[in-house]
Amino acid sequence: EYEQAPRLTEWCVALVSTLPALVNEHFPEAVLSSTVHTNKLAVCEGKGSHYAKHYDNSGGDDLRKLTVILYLQPAWEEAQGGHFRMYPRADSVAAEGGSHADGHRVGTDTNGHSYLDIAPIGGRLLAFWSDCMVHGVGASEAASEEQHRWALTVWMHTEDPSAIVFDSDAEERHFGGGEGREVGAPDHRQLA
Repeated sequence: EYEQAPRLTEWCVALVSTLPALVNEHFPEAVLSSTVHTNKLAVCEGKGSHYAKHYDNSGGDDLRKLTVILYLQPAWEEAQGGHFRMYPRADSVAAEGGSHADGHRVGTDTNGHSYLDIAPIGGRLLAFWSDCMVHGVGASEAASEEQHRWALTVWMHTEDPSAIVFDSDAEERHFGGGEGREVGAPDHRQLA
């Protein structure tokens, strides 16, 4: 509601009023809707809270095509964790490993999957395809309420169901045969 969070409401309205046309201009196959979108404000309160790797698009008749995340916490330190972890496609060129000054880390997980960790720095904006980017969130630690990890997520929907991509190679690599999945993890297409 506007009265509860006017700036977040105004930001969401501005985003969904301008972004679909810009994305469609450069990626016409996305066919983003200028009227249909959803959003969520998520907070990780620490204590190791995290998201297992997953897709934001849950399959079936889910039309979420583009995910946009804005981090809202005013300050962040490495010890707080909560990195956004994305798993690039197998044919992507991996960047040089290690940590970087901008809060990015490149590495390989215990299943041999390359990843890029992106620090949840307040004011940082991420955008990725909801239907084909495997991602998760690392364990978050917060000694106080001021260190909670806040993320405003907006999902842009497509107007064309055929625009939703299913990558069977990525499915097999990350989720097939039970390998690469956390024990007891919810279905990778049902988390977001």
